[in-house]
Amino acid sequence: MARIYLSTLLLMLSVLGLSQNKVLKVKILQNGEEVLPSNNVYNLKREEFTINFTSNNIEGFLVGATLDPNIYKSALENINAEISWFSNTGVADGLYNPDKSMFILDDAPSYWYYSSKKDHRFDKNPKGTPTNYISNRTISSFENLNTNQIINLKTIGQPVYLYFYNVDRDDNYNIINVENYFHGQLNFH
Repeated sequence: MARIYLSTLLLMLSVLGLSQNKVLKVKILQNGEEVLPSNNVYNLKREEFTINFTSNNIEGFLVGATLDPNIYKSALENINAEISWFSNTGVADGLYNPDKSMFILDDAPSYWYYSSKKDHRFDKNPKGTPTNYISNRTISSFENLNTNQIINLKTIGQPVYLYFYNVDRDDNYNIINVENYFHGQLNFH
C-alpha cells in the first residue's frame, strides 16, 4: 500500500513539475486559417494577419521585430549583450492593439503581456489568467520606429523577422540566459 501512495505522490509531483514549464505556443493566421511555416519562414499575402498565442506560465515576453536579416541571425546564433534586443529594455505598445500594428525596432524589443483583462498588449478580449492565457495580436501595418514610418501590408516589399523571448539576468544585469519562445521570417507576396 505504501508503494502505491509513493508512486501516486511521485506521479503528482512530476505532473506539477511539468505544469511549471514555460511554454508560448505561437500560430500565424491569415483569413482564418493557420499559415504553416517551412524552416521558420511564413509566406503571407499582403493583407492583415493575426498572431495567436497560447501561454503556459508566461505573463509576458519580449518581441524583437526587424527588417534587418543580420540582427535576426545574430539573435539566433549569439546570446550576448552586443545584440541590442538583449541589452536594452522593452518599449511599451498601446493597450489592446488599437492600431492593429507591430513595432519594428532594431535597438530594443517591445514587451507584450497579459496582466488582466484591463491591462494587456493584445487584441481585446483575451481569455485566461495572467500566466495561462489565449490571445491574439492582429497586424495590418508595421510601425518602423527606426525611420518613423508606417509600413502598410499592401505595400510591404521585404521580409519581417520576429523573435519572441525572455532574458534572465543576474544582480549585476548580466545576461544569464535567453529563452527563445518563437522565431520566424515573414515573407509577403
